[in-house]
Amino acid sequence: MNRCDKGAIARLALPLAVAFILWGVMFGLGAGNFWLLMSLSAGTLALWAVVQDQAQVLGLLTWRWRWLPLGAGLAAALYGVFWLGNELAGVLLPSAHAQVGAIYQIRSGTDPRVIGLALVFLIAPAEEIFWRGFVQKNLEHCRFQRWWAVLVGAGIYAAVHIWSGNLMLVGAALTAGLFWGSVLATSGNLWPGILSHAVWDVAVFLLWPIGG
Repeated sequence: MNRCDKGAIARLALPLAVAFILWGVMFGLGAGNFWLLMSLSAGTLALWAVVQDQAQVLGLLTWRWRWLPLGAGLAAALYGVFWLGNELAGVLLPSAHAQVGAIYQIRSGTDPRVIGLALVFLIAPAEEIFWRGFVQKNLEHCRFQRWWAVLVGAGIYAAVHIWSGNLMLVGAALTAGLFWGSVLATSGNLWPGILSHAVWDVAVFLLWPIGG
């Protein structure tokens, strides 16, 4: 394993504490418009990541046109995983569909077009920059090899969603975190994850909701 870079711990400690607080406000308190809070929270953390690790983050954002079809294909694959997971959860967990329905309540009161724009142009890119490009990559410098960093990063990403009290949402965050973390670990670039995250978000929240 890599030697632990103490600087990596310092870079992660405060922003992760802030992330837990912000997600607690969004999900635990339920105060304000969810999409506005999510946009501000994710955007703030992404900006923090760029300021703290500019060379590392920007180095993961080299554009290639092949990322477009790859991102779309990955989004379709993840949608399939969630569709199957929803079907299995409905059999294994009696309250699963009710919990999924509760997740979709966050759409109420906001224009779907506004939600779509926020998801594509702010939330998806910002989450990938912070959770994968910053958290996961710094974990690689702190005694975690690449795939262990994927696992631990996804666990932290799921943990901030515990504030919701929704087991299905926590499980969804863990699944998505493992998926997009693996995309970064395999491709070495944030764009496939950003594109698949954006397309998947729009598909699952607005176009073809799963169980909602």
